[in-house]
Amino acid sequence: MGLYAIHNWHLEAVGDQTQVAVEESMAGLLATVFKKTFNKTLADGMQHWLAQLKQACEQ
Repeated sequence: MGLYAIHNWHLEAVGDQTQVAVEESMAGLLATVFKKTFNKTLADGMQHWLAQLKQACEQ
């Protein structure tokens, strides 16, 4: 439908902690047209999912 996305999460042990890096790549007509909206939604979504991941790990 005019949008292709790849979303990768990389987790790496750093001492007694885990470092999380997130990469997102989007291409296609919809990605071009709605770039600003998608970037804002993506940033908000990343914060949500990182908070959920942290909570689950600390249980």
